[in-house]
Amino acid sequence: MNAAKRWKQAELLREYLNAIQTSDNEWLAWANHKAVWLDPNLNCEDEWMAGVDKNTV
Repeated sequence: MNAAKRWKQAELLREYLNAIQTSDNEWLAWANHKAVWLDPNLNCEDEWMAGVDKNTV
């Protein structure tokens, strides 16, 4: 159930990032990496999120 919730949150974040209008590509890449970090299918590490339990976000 935790993996399903994390996947859904990652997808929601990706949808939001695709919908917003921004010219700040650096921030957009940073934010997209957070979605990758959260996605249980990708299991990626993120320096900013080190020590954060992915199941409590």
